Amino acid sequence: ASRAVVVGHSLGANSVVALVNALAERNVEVDLAVTFDPTVDLQVNGGVRRFINFYQSDNGWGRVIRTTAAMQGRVENTDLRSMVHLTHFTIDRDAQVHQQVMTAIEQLSSRDPVPRR
Repeated sequence: ASRAVVVGHSLGANSVVALVNALAERNVEVDLAVTFDPTVDLQVNGGVRRFINFYQSDNGWGRVIRTTAAMQGRVENTDLRSMVHLTHFTIDRDAQVHQQVMTAIEQLSSRDPVPRR
């Protein structure tokens, strides 16, 4: 079965949230969304099974992703402020963070197929 994954950094992270919310309005669900350091306060209304947000609360850019009551998927906000070698401009290039993203993607392929609507 096909899986839908969207990933974005900075302004691209903001766009990931907008895309997921727009798809939710059309009853379309993304399997996994991953964001790195979204630059504005955002909330997810639904449209995603699992949402992983990597951010740094001390770099002036990163923000927590919030949810509305309509959101039924899982949202994970991971503050990477303790990884002092990272900046807003390098947060998406760290090997350890990449491995976490790849593991999340690989977990999708091991799940049972999603029934079509």
